[in-house]
Amino acid sequence: WKNNRIIGFAGAYVNGHQWYLSWLFVDPKLQDKGVGRTLLEKVWRDKKGMTHSLSTFVYNPQAVGLYSRFGLAPLCDLPWLKADPEKLAPLPATKLVPVDKLNRSDIKWLHELEQKIRGYSHPQHWRIWLDNKPFKIYMFKKNGRRVGYCMITNDMQIGPLGVISKEFMIDVMTEAIRFTQPKKGSKIMLWCPTLNMPLYKYLIDLGFRVDEFEIFMSDSPYPDWRRYVPASLAIL
Repeated sequence: WKNNRIIGFAGAYVNGHQWYLSWLFVDPKLQDKGVGRTLLEKVWRDKKGMTHSLSTFVYNPQAVGLYSRFGLAPLCDLPWLKADPEKLAPLPATKLVPVDKLNRSDIKWLHELEQKIRGYSHPQHWRIWLDNKPFKIYMFKKNGRRVGYCMITNDMQIGPLGVISKEFMIDVMTEAIRFTQPKKGSKIMLWCPTLNMPLYKYLIDLGFRVDEFEIFMSDSPYPDWRRYVPASLAIL
């Protein structure tokens, strides 16, 4: 605070041994004056085995410089892709079977898969998503075996999306796009990690285009971007 006015705020999640910075905002007039560093120090948590990560705009070198001084390095580009559903190329057929009513066993499987893909699960966020109508969650099976999952919001954002192995990523993404239920004037949206080049190329060929760019910074190489598409960069 300064003169009874908020000049900046920060917030971070700690899930197991993973610290993730969700927000750090500073009044532009007061940047480069140590406010951001002070806020980051306030929310920073550390212990043996803990890793630290965040996402930030690729065109914000001041932020990248600040986070680098805390030991984080740019590891992956995260373009925000959008597509007009009416202009997409035809979606190929897959052999996946969708399930839209998840039972306890399905949810347990989902958390276990995210633990493998992301290094930790975040059941607190899934409880919110599962209990709210704006979020539609699908699981996909092949020959009776669970191979992936995705969430789709009512404004046609895809993510999180995860698969048991990279071979299923494009098929699960294809089905996710198929289930977006296009609305007139709306666009399908998602974050696509460029470390997953087959997925990125596939989406561009379908008709998706880059609308924004962020970068993922971390002091540890996680998650497995070949098997994961995030929902929000505030929680990854």
